[in-house]
Amino acid sequence: MFTSLQENPSYKTLYNDNPEFKKLCDEHMELKKESGKLAGSRFLNETESVKLHQLKQKKLEIKDKLQVMLDNYSD
Repeated sequence: MFTSLQENPSYKTLYNDNPEFKKLCDEHMELKKESGKLAGSRFLNETESVKLHQLKQKKLEIKDKLQVMLDNYSD
């Protein structure tokens, strides 16, 4: 198993050839940036804390979808 999606040899091919995969990758990166900004805050109010949790959850859902796509492509 690869430690990150990008280490999978099929990642680049899917990113370049599959629009859905590319869209999910781009969305994952945006969520990563947004959650990183929130997580870098010294203190989070309740609304920010809930938003951070939602961002992380969405990011994980996308990562799972990407992993399934990679696994199916590799088979």
